[in-house]
Amino acid sequence: MRVTFDRNIRGVTAGGWELDAVGTAPLLLTDRVVCEFKFRIAMPALLKGLVADLNLVPAAFSKYRNFVLSTGLVPARGDEAAITQETEIRDRADAQAC
Repeated sequence: MRVTFDRNIRGVTAGGWELDAVGTAPLLLTDRVVCEFKFRIAMPALLKGLVADLNLVPAAFSKYRNFVLSTGLVPARGDEAAITQETEIRDRADAQAC
């Protein structure tokens, strides 16, 4: 069993294998903490009690997806103009890679 609490989640884009510091990047969540429970088969009673006592509400949250959406690298679902722009950017990148 493992429990993690993620605060100050930030990200920056990378153009290669070199990574820049993310300290000045905008926060993805300003008023929440991502609490992640990892367990093998079923959530242990201890964690169930903790969730109930703290009135935690389970929700799906992808740190990666939220970062990518925040940068505009991937459009929100249903944003046809952004999807077209993303396709053009990807096509140019593919052409440069060849």
